[in-house]
Amino acid sequence: MAYELNGSHHELYRPHNPWERFTQRHDENHLPEDRFRLVPPPHNVSTSAVIDALLTHDQVSSPDQPIPRRRQLLRDFLSEAVSGRGLNCHVDEDIVKSSSSRDIALLDDRQKHEGCAKPIGKQCDDCQIYSNNVTIPNLYLRLKEERIALKAEKRIIFIPNLTSAGALALAATTARRSATPVRDFIHRYLGREHTFSVSVTWGFFLEFHIPYHALRPGPPSKDHRYNRGRRLRKSDPLPLQLESGDKEELYYHEAQTSSLSWGPDEWFWTELFLVDTYFGSERNHPTYLTGSPAGNGYDPPLGGRERLDNPCFDPRQYWLLKLDRRVLQVTEEYTALIETFNQRMEEYARKIRRKTEDDSRRTHTQTISNVIETIQIFVDCISGIIETWETFRRNQISYFTIHARDKRGFADRIDRIIRNMSELDRLRRLLLTKRERFRSKLGSLHTVSSLKQAETAIVQGENIKTLTEMTVYIAFPLLFTAAIFSMDFVRPEKLPWLVFFALLLVTSLVNYMIASRRSPYRVWRNCKEWVEEKRGNSAYSSYYRQF
Repeated sequence: MAYELNGSHHELYRPHNPWERFTQRHDENHLPEDRFRLVPPPHNVSTSAVIDALLTHDQVSSPDQPIPRRRQLLRDFLSEAVSGRGLNCHVDEDIVKSSSSRDIALLDDRQKHEGCAKPIGKQCDDCQIYSNNVTIPNLYLRLKEERIALKAEKRIIFIPNLTSAGALALAATTARRSATPVRDFIHRYLGREHTFSVSVTWGFFLEFHIPYHALRPGPPSKDHRYNRGRRLRKSDPLPLQLESGDKEELYYHEAQTSSLSWGPDEWFWTELFLVDTYFGSERNHPTYLTGSPAGNGYDPPLGGRERLDNPCFDPRQYWLLKLDRRVLQVTEEYTALIETFNQRMEEYARKIRRKTEDDSRRTHTQTISNVIETIQIFVDCISGIIETWETFRRNQISYFTIHARDKRGFADRIDRIIRNMSELDRLRRLLLTKRERFRSKLGSLHTVSSLKQAETAIVQGENIKTLTEMTVYIAFPLLFTAAIFSMDFVRPEKLPWLVFFALLLVTSLVNYMIASRRSPYRVWRNCKEWVEEKRGNSAYSSYYRQF
């Protein structure tokens, strides 16, 4: 059967759009966010109960034992909030006691309502906006309240340097239907996983995690957060400081940018944004919301690049805005880091170009090994970003292309992201080239070192052989003869020294035959040839002394 493309039957050819159902407002789907919490009001529970409820949520009942140590990283991190106080304290108390004044969150609650005058540049008296910096305990108190009563239909939670208290506040206030994605999101953030994903179930879930490394001058600003007795994020010195021309003390820091947008429709959704700034990034984030009139500050997830006076209520558009901004940030950080590192590597490579042998302390071997290890750290992280993005492009980019044909600007954002990914790939190829170059140099140093060690081993073997021969052919007969003459019943009355040397000679001959595995006849012939050789040399010397 044929259908006209311009006729009514053309609708049969339209591909299914899984996002279409989220473009309609359904108020009944907003209610579970308040009515069905993971920890029901009044939240008067222990911290251990909150942790167990989060980690075991949606766990399928089975007669088998659960997998041991599953999500142990998240459990340990949440337990940091109660370290030293026991797990039976109330969650409210632990959040307060484990928080400090430097731990803040940027919270922006607002409503998308019909007839708002802000899009046309006018003041809207009907908008209820809460946009401010809050401490972690105050964030917990705000999140406990009902969102519908607050008209917080679009909620942005921006948390720099997420602490265990902040994670506990999120866990204790999340809805049951959101517990699994929020739990997995925090776990991926802690583990520095690479993720770009879109999923749809009862609602939509837009998520990305971008681990990276950032270069900063020393002394290092180390991460104040701990997990399992170690800092959550590591900071290490950039290699080749002494070999560089400027001798500047530089450090590279682990960092992560993570975003999760979820909700039942485009009118009611939440943005949870986590970013690491402990090393000196985004120093002005405390002023994003406070330096402007209420609700007109700078957008925190966008790094303060856009204003909130005309906010974006489209979750897909907002996700692309964030991703575009944060991929650019990661590209700029890696460009500065790798260009600096590459300059140091070039200077060091020129220095050791003609060196074929390492010193006794193996200085160059250790230095090159450290360089290769650092290169591999950067390559692994960049490769994770690129490969995860390529997987997303192959499988899920249709949410922003085929299923968003009416959205202007999406294609331009995606093109910018692709260009930045290409730049990251260029930096990765540069590192791979340097890695092979230093591996080759390290291999040559190992070869020369092995040859030198083999030569030393041969000399030592010859020395040991000589020492062994001296022990067998000289020391042993002498000690054996001396031991015999030390006995009381061995007392020759006449010519004792003659008897001693005669016994020593016999012992030496017998020992020589045994050690060399030669017959008595062969030993006799060797002795005879040796004596004749000595006599010949003596006669030859006497003949020439006459002249």
